[in-house]
Amino acid sequence: MTSLGDARVAIVSRIFAPEPAAAAPRLAAVAQALTDAGAEVTVITTTVPGMTGGPETDDSAPYDVRCVPALRDRDGYIRGYVNYMSFDIPAFFRLVFSKRFDAVIVEPPPTTGVFIRAAAWLRRTPYLFYAADVWSEAADVAGTPKVMVSVVRAFEDWAYRGAARVLSMSASVSRRVSRSASGARVETVGNGYDSTVFRPDGPRIERSPCPLYAGTASEVHGAGVFVDAMPLLLTKHPEDKLVFIGQGADWSVGEDVSDIAAAMIEVFSAQGSSARRLELAERTRQRLSLQSVGARVADAVGAVI
Repeated sequence: MTSLGDARVAIVSRIFAPEPAAAAPRLAAVAQALTDAGAEVTVITTTVPGMTGGPETDDSAPYDVRCVPALRDRDGYIRGYVNYMSFDIPAFFRLVFSKRFDAVIVEPPPTTGVFIRAAAWLRRTPYLFYAADVWSEAADVAGTPKVMVSVVRAFEDWAYRGAARVLSMSASVSRRVSRSASGARVETVGNGYDSTVFRPDGPRIERSPCPLYAGTASEVHGAGVFVDAMPLLLTKHPEDKLVFIGQGADWSVGEDVSDIAAAMIEVFSAQGSSARRLELAERTRQRLSLQSVGARVADAVGAVI
C-alpha cells in the first residue's frame, strides 16, 4: 500500500459508520486504510437521529469525524434532491473554509459530486468520486421523467469528468461510466464484505434453508420477482419462507400478494425505531476486513497527490 506521509485527506459522504447502510463499512475501511498509510483523515458526514453514539462520538476511531445535520425522510434516511442538498451545501462550505486538503474522496449522490467538484476547484484540490452504480441509468429504469434523468446524467457526468479518479465498484460499472462520461479516469477498486461477521465459523441461526434477499429493494432491483415466485415455490417446498433484510422504496414488498405467500415472507428492515437502527448500527462498529479495497483506494489517492 502506498505511503501517504502526512497528507490530509477528506472523505465526504452523507452516510458513514455506524449508520446501517452498504457504503458505511466500505468508507470506514477506506478511512482506516488511509490512516494506516500515514494520512490525516477527516470524515465529513451527517448526524444520525436517535444515535447518541454516532460517528462523531466514536473516540476509538483513528480519524476525525465531523457531522452536520441533514434533512431525512420519515424512515430516517437521506433520500431525494432537497434532502441530498441539505448535506451538500454545508459540506461544500466545510471544504471551502477548512485548511486545505491534499485530496477529497466523495460518495454519491451526483449532487454531492457537483458541489464538491466546485469546492475542489476553488481550493485547487484533486477529488476522487465513488461510483457504486450509474445513477442516471437507475433513474431511467425506475421510470423517472426524462427531463430529470437528463439532469441527473448531466450532474453525474460533470462529477465524473472533473474527478482525478472515478473509483468504480466493478468492471461493469467502469465500462458504463466510461461510456457515459468519455474522458473520465476510471479505476476499478472493487468491493468487499466484513469477514469478521460473515465467516464459516460465525454465529448461526438454526432454521431450515430458505431464499434470502439482502440489500436495498428499490424499483431498479427487481426484488418483487421473488415475491411473485413464492406461490410456485410453496407448492414444492411448503416449509420455505422468503426472507428480506434491508430497506428501500419497494419495502412494502409482500403487501399486495396472496395471503399464503404473505404468510411465508419475513421482512427485517433497517428502517423503523431508533432502537432497531441502533441494533443494526452496532454491527458496523466491529473491526472491518475490507482492507484490500481500502488499500486500493489509498493507492489511488497516492497517485493523484
